[in-house]
Amino acid sequence: MVKLSALAALANGRLFGEDVDISALSGLDEAGPGEITFLANPAFKDKLSTTKAAAVILPKEAPDLPIPQIVVADPYLAMAVIAQKLAAGNRPEWGIHPSAIIAESAEIAPNSYIGPGCVIEAGAKIGPEAILKAQNYIGEGALIGPASLLHPGAKVLPGCRLGKNVILYAGAIIGSDGFGYAPDAKGKRHKIPQLGIVELEDEVEVGAGATIDRATFGVTRIGRGTKIDNLVMVAHNVQIGPDSVLCAQSGVAGSTTIGSRVIIAGQAGINGHITIGNDVVVAGQAGVAKSLENGAKVAGAPAIPHIKWLKVSLLFSKLDELAVRLARLERHVSKDGRPAGGDK
Repeated sequence: MVKLSALAALANGRLFGEDVDISALSGLDEAGPGEITFLANPAFKDKLSTTKAAAVILPKEAPDLPIPQIVVADPYLAMAVIAQKLAAGNRPEWGIHPSAIIAESAEIAPNSYIGPGCVIEAGAKIGPEAILKAQNYIGEGALIGPASLLHPGAKVLPGCRLGKNVILYAGAIIGSDGFGYAPDAKGKRHKIPQLGIVELEDEVEVGAGATIDRATFGVTRIGRGTKIDNLVMVAHNVQIGPDSVLCAQSGVAGSTTIGSRVIIAGQAGINGHITIGNDVVVAGQAGVAKSLENGAKVAGAPAIPHIKWLKVSLLFSKLDELAVRLARLERHVSKDGRPAGGDK
């Protein structure tokens, strides 16, 4: 339980009404006694009269509402902050499950949790308040930073490093080999050993089934606060700046540099050995073949400026009509450019 006043302070909001105890956060329709809800979209304001929540987060005070309120500038952001606080109370008791397999030289902080079936290899380090839920593999010499959370089946392969408050969702793989082969004169491909590592800076999140390849040499690096969705593939030696977002099924080819606050939408593909500037937005299913300057917004494959793509896409439904008109025009024009049938 957390006092509503504490949640209001955490969200930089003002409390109106009784300082009740809150145990969880839920939606307007689902919330019940002891739970707080929120109104981020004015389209749902009518639901305030029927919600059974114990309290609500609002953009402005509603004097007629009979439940306590936290008033904030951005209810959606406040909801996220409050949800983090309430979820933190669900952590397991610190300790090591008896089925975990841990090398003698591994360093495990006493106030951490190692769940059932986890394997931690020689020289690996698990920081304080880190949580490994179940069947996680931590390779030789890998580092899991403080308060990081690994959901079941996530793997951190040898030498890779996770910062503070990193989250890996189920099945994420950090540090698999980069896709590097050298062909000989007969076309046979010879594997290039991938000798580098992956480094995830503080507060990075990696979605379920996503993969981030280790560098051929050096480091594949994901910047602080970047969020990577499910089934995303990041290749070797990629560098991604802080606070970027890579949505589901997008992919980044090797040795590409991506700036800060970049948004790459679902199923977009980014070519290798190019540079994506800061604050770039890449639309879903776009194919980016060349470098993009700061602030660019692109769509299509190959990617072009988004405004141009919108104009071009409007023509798609008219292509049949335009083809008929062009064919008709061609029939009425002679080879030398004059109207068919002479000078008339």
